[in-house]
Amino acid sequence: MKYIFFIWDFLAANVASFIALSALFVSVFSLYLTRRHNKLSVRPHIIVRTDHTQYSYKIELRNNGLGPALIKQVDWHLLSNKIVSEDPDKFRDKVFEHIPIISDERVLITIIKEDVSLLPGQNIPLFELDTTDLVVNEINEILNEFVRHLRFKIKYESFYGEEFIKA
Repeated sequence: MKYIFFIWDFLAANVASFIALSALFVSVFSLYLTRRHNKLSVRPHIIVRTDHTQYSYKIELRNNGLGPALIKQVDWHLLSNKIVSEDPDKFRDKVFEHIPIISDERVLITIIKEDVSLLPGQNIPLFELDTTDLVVNEINEILNEFVRHLRFKIKYESFYGEEFIKA
């Protein structure tokens, strides 16, 4: 009987501690789940998309995610060769070396430098071809040649510093 009273006294004396520890565990676990949810809810998702209208052809970066993307690096690869240049004119010349395009006045190329922010739903045009007054067959030939040899490798981060690579 003494043994039962001892157990009962021990439980009565320590039940408050047990409840406090349980509450601490629940709050820490809840904090972990909230942080995980917040990371997932602001995750960016970069896609490369093409937009073809009667007057232009565009290749764009688009953030389809819920959070902003911090673009660290965009590599252009033509014919499996990486094109590197900080000077926009030299970069254009390297692009035109690999792919014959009608005239460079019709082409807009955007070079993205480090640490460019891309908000959710925002687009950045990488390549734009003005197709006004061009014959449809010429346009299709140019675009098929260009797209067939063009690849992008994009390194970007989320708001929380998670790194992603889109190849």
